[in-house]
Amino acid sequence: DRIGEQFHKFFFHSDSEFSKRFRQEQGVAIGILEMSPIEMASAYSAFANNGIIKRPYLIRRILNSSGKVLYDGIGKDEFNLNMPTEVKAISGDAAEVIASMMVDSAKYGGTGRGGFTSSKLLGKTGTTNKYRDAWFIGVLPHLSTAIWIGFDNPAVSMNRGTGAGTAGPLYGRIIKHSGEAAQLTADDYVFDPHAKTVTVCADTGLLPNRYCPRTKSEIFAEAGVPHETCEKHGKDTTERPTLPDLPTDSDFN
Repeated sequence: DRIGEQFHKFFFHSDSEFSKRFRQEQGVAIGILEMSPIEMASAYSAFANNGIIKRPYLIRRILNSSGKVLYDGIGKDEFNLNMPTEVKAISGDAAEVIASMMVDSAKYGGTGRGGFTSSKLLGKTGTTNKYRDAWFIGVLPHLSTAIWIGFDNPAVSMNRGTGAGTAGPLYGRIIKHSGEAAQLTADDYVFDPHAKTVTVCADTGLLPNRYCPRTKSEIFAEAGVPHETCEKHGKDTTERPTLPDLPTDSDFN
């Protein structure tokens, strides 16, 4: 049910669309549902926009020579996504946590082979079974992009064409020449509330005690901040073998 709630927020914004396309199957967690590139780009934009998805449009506005608005694309659902103008899909601190993970994911997404790398890039690759589809979703503060490579006939395989090997480099080439990268600044991502940075035990992910051999800093949404202290490490955590009891005289009688 909780997974369904998230799909309702991120993808299937109307009850009718949700009923038609969502399936209560375990494979949903690994991506068995079919999504269009515009749906993917729209959903992933939440992670760079304080958890907010804004309905995409093709034409923003058309004016005549007098400045009169002839067409306003912002107020129209041009892609038939059946979504409101704006959706709060996830909290700001949760979006920041996911964004931090996507920064790490983007490092291995293949965009460097297309000539683009950035510590601000949020990215995720995707490869379907038998290499039938390759994906890369790239998110920058003002631009969310979905690259899909595949065939109309899903039976066609791309000969080991992965997201990182095909879609990622293509995204890198596109963004390199878009001018978007030159506009990045340190304050482009804004999250409210901010995620919290907490020092945790590197082994258990809980608050460290003084015997924990390794610690690290992690960021958490408010709902996920650990409050329990590590019990794995103590003053003496060496496991000693348990020896059998020695026989007594009665054992030989």
